[in-house]
Amino acid sequence: MCVLTIAAKEGRKTAGIDIGAAYLNALMVGDAVYVIIEKMIATIAVKLNPELRPYLRDDGTLTMRLDKALYGTLIAGRLWFDTLVKVLVRLGFEANPVDPCVMNKTVDGNQLTVVIYVDDILATCVSAEAITWLLDELTAEFDEVKGGLSDDFSYLGMHVRCGVGMTWVSMEGYESDVIEYANITGVRSSPATASLFDVGTSRPLAPREREEFHTITAKLLFLSHRTRPDIALAVSYFTTRATCANIDDMTLVS
Repeated sequence: MCVLTIAAKEGRKTAGIDIGAAYLNALMVGDAVYVIIEKMIATIAVKLNPELRPYLRDDGTLTMRLDKALYGTLIAGRLWFDTLVKVLVRLGFEANPVDPCVMNKTVDGNQLTVVIYVDDILATCVSAEAITWLLDELTAEFDEVKGGLSDDFSYLGMHVRCGVGMTWVSMEGYESDVIEYANITGVRSSPATASLFDVGTSRPLAPREREEFHTITAKLLFLSHRTRPDIALAVSYFTTRATCANIDDMTLVS
């Protein structure tokens, strides 16, 4: 939000950039990491590459060592971040001393800013040519780069619209998905009532109900951090009830 505010104040151009299959651009370094390929996928792999057949285990699975970062492994996110940062540093960017996920470079007297969130990048600069240059450099480095200059784009589930001196950020689509998931049909004038902090005496939620409560709370937590700070108090309370919620809590959250 801070970067978008600065962009609006300074009249910067903006771009949302997505790098596809990002983790696979990073080499797996350090201790070896092994994965077990289940039988069905192993069968397909052997069919495509018969040289793997001698390595099939008795149960039809394959054990493989990862050469590249794979989504789901503990270190993959860090390896990808380090890979992307090395590319940006080589291009002349420097990390913000407060937030290393924000990097800046001066291009012809103008500050070019990039914000990194896994494989999603927000780029802002007064110069459209500087952003185009960045896009060209990233495209030359990575196989799948999407996005471009736009004053109306999506970033991290947010709908961003940039105008003269103003930036509008909303999450209508995400909100609709949450409403549908929680099966909400009514309308309330406030995120919570005066009884928000009353634990109540209703029965505890069953395991499946508690899982649903946890999911809804997590979705609302993401929303409150982005565009709906007005629900932050209620959501903060719901997070304390995630493991011990009862029917009264579920009524409040839905």
